[in-house]
Amino acid sequence: MKYFLVFAFILKVIISFGNSITIGEKPEVFSFFKPNIYVSHYSNVTNLNPNELFKALDEHKFKLLKQNIYNAGSTNSYHYLSVEIINTKTNNELIYWLIKNSAINRIQLYSRTHNKIVVHEEFGDYYKFDKRPDDFFLLGVPLNIVANTSTTFILKIDKRNENLFLPFNFYYPKYYQQFKNHLYLIYGLFIGVLILMALINLFLYFSFKDSIHLYYIVYVFANLFVILSFEGIDFQLFYPNYPQFSNISRYFSTCIELAMATVLYRKFVGIPVWDRRNIIQILLTICLVCNLFFIPFSFFVFNEYENVVISKTLFLRVFSVTNFLTMGLIIISAIQKYRSGFKPALFFIVAIGLLYIGGIEYSLNTNGIITDNLLFKNIIPNTLVYGIMGEVIIVCLGIVSRYNRFKKESDDFQKQIIKKQIELNNASIVFREQERKRISDNIHDEIASRIFGVRMMTEAIKNKTKSPELFEQLNELRLLLDTIADKTRSVIIELNDSSKTTLASFIKELVEMINEFAQTSQKKFIIDRLITNENFEFPQLTSDQLIITCREIFTNFLRHSSSKELSITFKSDNNSIEFNLIEFDSKENPLPFKEGNGILSIKKRIESIDGNVHWKFDGNLNTIISVSVEK
Repeated sequence: MKYFLVFAFILKVIISFGNSITIGEKPEVFSFFKPNIYVSHYSNVTNLNPNELFKALDEHKFKLLKQNIYNAGSTNSYHYLSVEIINTKTNNELIYWLIKNSAINRIQLYSRTHNKIVVHEEFGDYYKFDKRPDDFFLLGVPLNIVANTSTTFILKIDKRNENLFLPFNFYYPKYYQQFKNHLYLIYGLFIGVLILMALINLFLYFSFKDSIHLYYIVYVFANLFVILSFEGIDFQLFYPNYPQFSNISRYFSTCIELAMATVLYRKFVGIPVWDRRNIIQILLTICLVCNLFFIPFSFFVFNEYENVVISKTLFLRVFSVTNFLTMGLIIISAIQKYRSGFKPALFFIVAIGLLYIGGIEYSLNTNGIITDNLLFKNIIPNTLVYGIMGEVIIVCLGIVSRYNRFKKESDDFQKQIIKKQIELNNASIVFREQERKRISDNIHDEIASRIFGVRMMTEAIKNKTKSPELFEQLNELRLLLDTIADKTRSVIIELNDSSKTTLASFIKELVEMINEFAQTSQKKFIIDRLITNENFEFPQLTSDQLIITCREIFTNFLRHSSSKELSITFKSDNNSIEFNLIEFDSKENPLPFKEGNGILSIKKRIESIDGNVHWKFDGNLNTIISVSVEK
């Protein structure tokens, strides 16, 4: 009998070797990269007590998983995971059983050593954060194994009426801490990049005053909220005492993010927010309304009570379909805009495409269709995060590209305006010349000829009269008609005069006029260095109007200004002449002027030669005149 018991013990050790974790003198590194073949699973709609659980384990109702991810999809059962750990060392050991899904509603650990069952405290997403046995946004369960002892652990997983996706691993404390540091570093970098994107766009908003940068900032923080809520970091950082909020944050954060993605996309491509011009835009508007509706609706569906009237599973199905439909419609709409010639829409195609790929994997996992990550599974467990990061960065590049495109179009449009303005100025000059010729011809034909006829009649009557008094009056009338005829002839000549003058001639005439004013006043006139091309030609009419305007300004300076000095500077290029007349040391700000006859006369005269005049006060009174001319 004794030998039989020894044989049975040896056989039990051999059998248990394949499905028990053994801690030896050379510790095994329980790694995320290596599938776990030590964990068994059992599910039941009944909430079993510890004795019933270990009885089910002993009756081999637990089935070996042979992998480190359990996926049940939408479930109405309690799920139990079991593992046996044998410590062959002479000292106690600590191992962490890490559940890489922060959204487990309730989780409880049971352990059995030498047939003694220990019930540990329950924790999870329905409890305050300080109830967790380890301060980590994922669910780390410490397993204490006594020296030279075999301990069996059972985890009770309660995620009824929701999708159950359960990646897990075992770590020694050293590697567990390394994994935590690694994960916090990764998410810290992600958060830093997102905040940097927001700050860049805040700077761009103050630089360019384009509201799309404000939309993008809100969009960035919506994506940041999604990342934090999907990993449970928001629960740890912001509301550790409000688990009911943590339980739903991942749902309404997704709704906010997709709603902002829709609004930002439409702002980006120039489509109104509530556009319904075609079937794609109608469906996208419906999805936008649904996402906004889901934000408050999720509070009613996901709560801490068991007797929920609305099916969580049904809500998740509708929620998932709406999310994927929103992303798909944005991609289709962006393709349409790209094909219509709006090339920056390509950025949204790529950005939402990356998010779509990450979302597909996450949705498939959480709905029980596949049981492993498709991409990047060796870095962080959630590929959706990579999709979000890629989306945010590419959209930012798209906004910069969009701005460059609009700036180029604006510059081209400005060049066209300048070109059209030059053409208009040329046409205006030609029109004025033609109009002057028409007026001079009319004066010559209609008025001058009649004046000449009146002169002849007056001369004839004067020669026939015998009254000395009437003769003298007719002689004075004849002299007056001669003067009127001479003036009319001068006007006709001036109207027909399309001659040019040079800047040198204009300067000479201006200097002579300044000397004339300076000789009759104690005030000083200063002509600064002239930045000019003295051979520059412009119409004589423009020169005459400028000289008359300067005369009026000089007269006002002598009569009304308290300043003692007047500085005259001007410069010219191929298209304009610009004057700046500065009255130094004005005692008070004379602006605004009462627009009397003098000011109005100056404005009308300058406007008649396609110029403009304005005044400003910066301690000195500046009169600035700019006249457009053509070579």
